[in-house]
Amino acid sequence: MPRLEVVCDRTFPRSINFSVCAAEDALWRISGSSRHRYVNNADRLIGKLEAELSYTAIDDIYAKGLHHYLEDLEQRLVKVGEQVHLTYFAYHTPEIEPLDIEEALPFTGVAGGRAYWSQAQQHQQQQQQ
Repeated sequence: MPRLEVVCDRTFPRSINFSVCAAEDALWRISGSSRHRYVNNADRLIGKLEAELSYTAIDDIYAKGLHHYLEDLEQRLVKVGEQVHLTYFAYHTPEIEPLDIEEALPFTGVAGGRAYWSQAQQHQQQQQQ
């Protein structure tokens, strides 16, 4: 069995908890958030994850199963990344977005793969004709 103490150790630089705390601190510096006062959804999600990691015991991880615990943790980190993207990198121009929400392309997320662009291309071709 791997030594699970490195997952929860806040002082070990390669632990998950240390990394989440560092990410939380970095996001707070960018947004101006602080504990119990978040500015955006990325701050809220990383804060929630940090709090849960701080109170997670090794027995909790064993009870859930290491593989399942790490998969769940990975999915939650992906959601934080998606929110960081939407908050700081996604460029929105409401005046040129389609009025009909069904015509808009969905955001597939950081790990969600490629967008389905042929729908947008077909729409452009129809407008040009």
